[in-house]
Amino acid sequence: MSVAAPYDGHRYVSPVVIQRFAGPADPSVPGFYSGAEIWVMEDDGSWLRRVRSAAARHLDHPTLRPDREHVVYSEFDDPSQYVHGSAILFEEHLYSGERKPLRTVPGGAIHHNTISPVDQALSYVVSGPHGHDQVAEVDGALLTVENRRGGHQLIANGISVPGGLLVQCEVVPRTCPRRIAVGIFEWSSRSFRPLTRTPAMHRRPAVSPRGTAIVWQSNERAAVTDDIHIAAIDGSQHRLLTCGDAMDGHPWFARDGRSVFFESNRSGQWEIYKLDVESGAVMQLTSDPTYVSTRPRC
Repeated sequence: MSVAAPYDGHRYVSPVVIQRFAGPADPSVPGFYSGAEIWVMEDDGSWLRRVRSAAARHLDHPTLRPDREHVVYSEFDDPSQYVHGSAILFEEHLYSGERKPLRTVPGGAIHHNTISPVDQALSYVVSGPHGHDQVAEVDGALLTVENRRGGHQLIANGISVPGGLLVQCEVVPRTCPRRIAVGIFEWSSRSFRPLTRTPAMHRRPAVSPRGTAIVWQSNERAAVTDDIHIAAIDGSQHRLLTCGDAMDGHPWFARDGRSVFFESNRSGQWEIYKLDVESGAVMQLTSDPTYVSTRPRC
């Protein structure tokens, strides 16, 4: 079983939760790595501490509730099976360590959860015998995008926005090289409206707290590395936030919308960084060669 870490007494003002691996892993490669833990820190990198250790299991995609005191994450029983096994969505209090099952599907896995900064709606993917469904809980309604039943698309990494979900969409069966688009799945038309149109892997989108801008990672510029991209919510005003030889990924807006957190191997190891959207200034928040730090959320 996973184990809650002792609380050190610090009350977080602007917490950021991250996922950390105490061993080798490459977050740039789509896939699964066992043994991740949940950690929390202030948005300047201070007061970094473990929330829950993984033991023999795997803790995945931590996301903070709006109260800044509860973290939501998946716990996989058997990491070797990944989404083909079982995973429960848990909610845990950052200070007391008290946790409870939030969502569960018998014989299935609930994973890749997000809590939208725009409307605070919870979204996640449910994997089971019939495939992978993108689910959103909006205003008390359970809204589902059924994937793979028609064999044409795989929609995932959904975040609730007004009228739909900000998602990544991939044609299945997959092409080689892979091609993924970022866009909006609209509830009214039950259709996907792409915001990216170039043949590249555009993925892992996030939306600003006011719902006016999006960020995502893409290998559009260089096929072997990803940069962080930003655009208006309609896809206009597109520009690069990062551009270099490193792999940059899993972007997430800060609460004020002025900065973006992301993971990068630019130092030679995977760490968490914070980038000022206007100036482009980058600040490294974590630095520990014994861990792979990834998936920042606030």
